[in-house]
Amino acid sequence: MEFCSTCQCYIRRDNFPSHAHCDYCGRTLQKQQKAQHEERCSRNRVFCEPCQCWLQAQEFRSHAHCAHCGRVVPADRLAKHEESCPEHRGTCTVCGKQLQ
Repeated sequence: MEFCSTCQCYIRRDNFPSHAHCDYCGRTLQKQQKAQHEERCSRNRVFCEPCQCWLQAQEFRSHAHCAHCGRVVPADRLAKHEESCPEHRGTCTVCGKQLQ
């Protein structure tokens, strides 16, 4: 038996190498499940400054803010949204300045 100082339990020696804990919620799980669990763990949260709210890390990485209107859009659609955003005035082809 091996003693786990995190969960304060004795674990069978043959199971100890695969014994792990979530860094966010402390849940005991198999080592091979740890990364996937932590990605979706409800306590793995990030503060979004523009939104002024806490989001799950997975959700935080998949949303983005339009530079023109501030709207939250899926990150994979941001470029297309910004091209057609009603707040986007365009850029002068001669001097490169933002049009008003």
